Amino acid sequence: MVSSGNSSGQSGRLIVFEGGEGVGKSTQINLLAAHLATTRPDLKLGLAPGGT
Repeated sequence: MVSSGNSSGQSGRLIVFEGGEGVGKSTQINLLAAHLATTRPDLKLGLAPGGT
């Protein structure tokens, strides 16, 4: 997890999931996003080009 600032002075988090095919990355991403969305309505989810 990496913490960084932005132009509005707020800090954010970047969470990266890595792993081979079929290990459950998408499942874990969706579970974490659903959990965080309950307390962070400003949550933004992005996937790398070519990713699933």
